[in-house]
Amino acid sequence: MNVSVMEGQIFDFRCEYENGQQNNTKYFCYDKDENDDNMCSVYLIQTQKHDQWHEDGRFSLYDNTTGAFFIVRGENLTSGDGGTYRCGVEVDHVRFMDLNVSRELHLSLFVTAAMFTSAVLFICLFTLCLRLAVHRRRPGPRQNREVGLNSQPHSSSKATAMSVGRPTGIKT
Repeated sequence: MNVSVMEGQIFDFRCEYENGQQNNTKYFCYDKDENDDNMCSVYLIQTQKHDQWHEDGRFSLYDNTTGAFFIVRGENLTSGDGGTYRCGVEVDHVRFMDLNVSRELHLSLFVTAAMFTSAVLFICLFTLCLRLAVHRRRPGPRQNREVGLNSQPHSSSKATAMSVGRPTGIKT
């Protein structure tokens, strides 16, 4: 199994074991000699504690006896931490893990950051455009509109119409 992380990150690794091994010591170790199937070179953490976190330096281990697995957590990884590791239960169960620690930015992290920045920029621009559109559509003060429509009273226009409409040459 290959695991890749960036420097400074935290990794969690799950190691399963068989039922009946819940009371055995669990361990996580660095394997300098990949050809030796029997021994670990450097034990980074090991514990007989169950259903609680055990910490030792940059490494922690939690043994979930109900699920028959344990979790190993490594913190503040450096490029020097890359290599082959083993997790297992003392007696016979061993699982290998190749850990790659890189200084390069993972593409998925870069894409996520770019998408977040784009979304924030879009929201800001949309809000600005919406405010400008609402500001431009607002009518002027109501007083000016009403005075402009009613500049001549209706009664004088009716009087003018009547005087124009009277027939000429009829004597009264």
